[in-house]
This record gives sequence, structure tokens and C-alpha cells, in this order.
Amino acid sequence: MFKKSLMALLFFLINTALFSQTIISDNLQGGTKGRKYGGSFTSEGYKPGIGTNHILYKVPQQVYNGYIEVEVKGFNFNHFQKYFPNESTQTSFFIMYDGRGVNEPITYNPYYRNNFFRWEIVYRSVKKGSSSGNRFKGKMHTAAETPKRLNATKAWWKSLAHGTASDWSIEPNGIRVSWDPNRWYKIRVTWNNDTKDFKIYRDGKEVWHNKKNKGNSFSGESHAGHWFPAKSPYPWYPKDFRIWLGSGPRKYSSKLPNLVYRNFKVVKTSGNPDPDPDPDPDPDPDPDPDPDSEGDLVVTSPVAGQMLQAGSTHEIKWNPAGGSSVRLYFSSNGGSNWRTIVRRTANDGSYNWRVPSVTSNNCIIRIKNLSNSTNVRSGVFKIGNSSTPPPSGDLVVTSPTRGQVLQPRSNHEIKWNPAGGSSVRLYFSSNGGSSWRTIVRRTANDGSYRWRVPNATSNNCIIRIKDLRNNLSVRSERFRISNVSGSYLENNENVESVNAFEEKPTKFSLNQNYPNPFNPTTTITYAIPEAGYTELTVYNSLGQEVQKLVSGFKSQGTYNIQFNAENLSSGIYFYTLKSGNFVQTNKMLLLE
Repeated sequence: MFKKSLMALLFFLINTALFSQTIISDNLQGGTKGRKYGGSFTSEGYKPGIGTNHILYKVPQQVYNGYIEVEVKGFNFNHFQKYFPNESTQTSFFIMYDGRGVNEPITYNPYYRNNFFRWEIVYRSVKKGSSSGNRFKGKMHTAAETPKRLNATKAWWKSLAHGTASDWSIEPNGIRVSWDPNRWYKIRVTWNNDTKDFKIYRDGKEVWHNKKNKGNSFSGESHAGHWFPAKSPYPWYPKDFRIWLGSGPRKYSSKLPNLVYRNFKVVKTSGNPDPDPDPDPDPDPDPDPDPDSEGDLVVTSPVAGQMLQAGSTHEIKWNPAGGSSVRLYFSSNGGSNWRTIVRRTANDGSYNWRVPSVTSNNCIIRIKNLSNSTNVRSGVFKIGNSSTPPPSGDLVVTSPTRGQVLQPRSNHEIKWNPAGGSSVRLYFSSNGGSSWRTIVRRTANDGSYRWRVPNATSNNCIIRIKDLRNNLSVRSERFRISNVSGSYLENNENVESVNAFEEKPTKFSLNQNYPNPFNPTTTITYAIPEAGYTELTVYNSLGQEVQKLVSGFKSQGTYNIQFNAENLSSGIYFYTLKSGNFVQTNKMLLLE
């Protein structure tokens, strides 16, 4: 027993040494490795006092997975009420952001308020009549991985009249804790971009999590009329990573006069940076745990059903369409969780991969085009070895099958291997997994469910089944829903049809809408000479997106879509078609 315990300890220490890197370590005893803006040093550490006094750290590299931590003392909750008796007040331990284009010290609006990678770590006081005080709190932004965001010289969005501009934003409440002003506490803030888990800990106890509100799992929230899922679709990954220790601008200034900081550090990790990691169940019952969209990229190896040997080398292959670089991921549980194989490699169509030592029937490779952020997946394959075959009891969808065509409004028996718990939840996607509808929230895990096929045709349909005992999700292969004579895709009140009997187009085109001017409906016709990911988007005269009419994989053909502008005000609008390298924008006029 002692020998095993010693080996386990050695393994932990070796892993810690190999897979973590301390980038900044500052004990704050009489001085700092950062830049001090006000405050003072005491015999115990750095004391910012009341206001925006802080220490600025410019982290010398990007940190994809990692954490920051510091020890604090002197937190007296009563000082909130003493100094600010009539309002809800929050004091910041840290603020973090992207410093591109920022003149320090950063000001609140718009440079921090609208920052691409804003994240404040605060504790809130009680506001009369509110239940959201006396607890940890954080607000986060992440930015889309587009060339516009990645290459920006100024890392903030333009201000909106109401709300905060962002690609993704979340602001859940954390939990309440008690404080002893004479005791030191360790605050750790962690981010794991592989799983999109962003957390705050106090002395090893989780006190805030982007996927929880007041300690309870939640699906997301709305800001300025936009719904944001709890799980970010983009990594929190500041390009010019900066940290304020001790306060933040304006309302995030320090409110506690006796708070002292010591032993600050920034650590880069290769995996989960949590102090006491445990598997986090999927908190969101409806959205896809990792939405993806079908682009021109196509994974050609491994193929569906293929068996790979654990520990062997396999050449991942794909059609190298799109940009110059891609990112590769691997899942052994049907896409519920992902590991990064390589963060950036040439988009040359192949990558030699060391197959991990796992056994599973639900393995998937995912490839992300770093130029346009589209994702494609391989079919579900297997990993095993000669002595340990893949488990036969995994949850596997057996019907509908790859490429199967179902008739709208028909009845189809969804089938699966009934492994796992006693109950499952079923979902349906008509756009390759970008969004999901719940078919049934709970049904017996008996291997079949009679399903009424919806009246919505698409070539990118998927069934997803979730085991409610262990939150494992698995997917069917892609299938089709189609009429014999043609196709009709319902998108709210906008209806699209394909001209099934016309000659196949040989070039891209986007026709002028008809009628134009119109009220309230008009028809837009476009042609796609080759299959590929296609978007048709309507914008207002300010360049703001009004509605995405088409978003998904389209086969070669000529399409008509009826746009219903019943809820829009009169004026000039623009519609843009993007497919492959083709982009065209036309103008239309809505009259009352």
C-alpha cells in the first residue's frame, strides 16, 4: 500500500512538473514584478485601499488553459455597508482583458466594458430587496475566432445604445461564503478552453462557474435581447493578456480598505487547471454540447465503423478546403467531450496521430478550419486492442442510418443499443448540429422510440440520444428528410424551395429579390454550382444582422426563399450570399 501511494505521489509530481508552467510569480513583499498604480506595500503584502489602485500585469504569452491565484486577507463584509450603505457594491479581486489598443490604465467604457475577453472576479454586497448580493460574481466575454477578431488592433466592440456588445457574454451569480478578516484565503481563477469551463475557487471550493447560477446548473441567459448559452462557443483566449490585481475601473473599484494581497501567480497548464477536478455533468439539457457546422472540409479517414488499434499511429485525412491552418480534436464519447490533438497544423489534408490508449465504440475526429471557424466531423469509429476489445455495451444509434431518406410527416422508429441507465432524452437537428429540438425529454432506454418526422426537409439531419444517468450523448450518422418531388425547408416564417426540375447551375448567382419594393414578403433566388456550406443573411442599413435565412450545407441547385419582413420597419435592407469563395450582396426596399 505504501509503495502504491508513493508511486501515485511521484506520478502526480511528475505530471505537475511536465504539464504546468508558472509564467508569473510575485510574492508582493515590499515590491512587485508588475506595475503599481497607487496603493501601498505593508509587512504582509500589497494593499490597494479604496478606489482604482491596482497592480497591472502584462502576461508575456497567451494562456490557452491555466489559472491565476492570489492570497487575500482583511476581507470584512461589514465595510460594504459602512462605506456604501444605499447601494449594491462589488469589489474586484481581479479583472482580466485583452490589451490590444489599450492605453493604461484601462477605462471602463468602451475599452473594458466592450472588451473581447473581459472577465472580472468580484464579490457583491447586499442590495435592499435583492437576492443576488453577498456572493461571488463574474462577467465574461469571448470573441469569435474570425480573422477580424484575431487580427484586430483594438480588442473591443463598438458600443451599443443598450447592453454590452459581444459575441458571447455570461454573467451568472456565484455562491455566498463567510469571511474572517483575520484569515488568509486563496482565490484561484481557472479556464479550460477544451471543455469551456471557467471557474472561481476559494480555498479549493468552487464558488463561481460559467455553467451555474447560484450553484445550480443553468442553460444560459439573455443580454440586450440576445440569448447566450452557458457554454461559450469560443475560447477565452486574450491575445494581449492583461490583469489588474486589487481593483477594476469605475464600478469595479476596490471597496474594502483593509484588503491585502500576497503570492500572486499565473500558471499555464496543458489540461484541467481546477484545484480539485471532477467531471462536470452537462448542465444544459437542450443545446448541443459542442455545436458544429458543416463546411467544405470533409474528413475522409478514419471512416465510420473503422477499428483503430490503441497506441498505433493513424493518418487522419481530410479534403483540405478553406484556409491555411486547421485544429484537430478527438472525442471518445460521441462528442460529449473533446481533447485537442493539435492546436494548429497545416491544412494539407493529413496528420499523423498517435491513437490514445482507450477502448470505445463512440470515437470521433473533429477538424476546425481556423480561417472561418467551421467544423466538420468524421463518422463514428472504434478504438481497441488485441487484448481489450471495445466495449459492446456503449450507447449507439442504429437508426436512422447514414444517408437514409425519411419522408416528412411520416413515422420512423428511432433505434439504439440500450446500454447505460434506465432513461434517455432524444433530440433532433436539421442543420448538422448547430441547433437542437427536444423530441422527448424522458423515455425508457429500451432501444426504440416511434417518432413523427417533422415537416422540414434537409440533407443534414441528426438524432442525438442522451443517457440521463451519466449525461453521455451519442449521435446518429447524418440522414435526409426529403419529399420525392422537391424540398421545403421551414425557417420560422421563411420558406425555401429547390427547383428540382431545372438544369443544374454552373456558376454562383444571387438574383434581385422579387417583388422589390415589397411588403411584407419577397422571394430571393440564388444558385449554387457545387455543394458546400452556404449562408444567406439579411442586414439593416447600419450593417447589423437582422435574420439568417440560410445556414447549412447545400447541394448543387437553384433555390428560392421567401423572406417575411412582417415584424420589420420600412427602409433599405441588404442580403448577402456566402458559399465557398463566393460572396455577393444585393439591396432591397421594404415599404409600409
